Amino acid sequence: SLDNIGRIQAINDTKIKYISVADKIYKVTDFDLCKLTVEATRTNLSIADVTESEVFPVKELGEFWIRLINENVDNVVEFVKK
Repeated sequence: SLDNIGRIQAINDTKIKYISVADKIYKVTDFDLCKLTVEATRTNLSIADVTESEVFPVKELGEFWIRLINENVDNVVEFVKK
């Protein structure tokens, strides 16, 4: 839909470096706009440690397949908009 295209374009035009999941910060290690996938590794950073324009809450990435890596444990998470 046009709404999704606009959202993806907004993500593509930003400096997305981190994803926030609850109180955890993940560093984006791979971002593939064609496949709509994001891979990110957990950090020891807090939300106060990163620039606001570089962080996206995971709930805003509903169009993407997201792989979160937590200290040698992979979690593949699919977020579906309702």
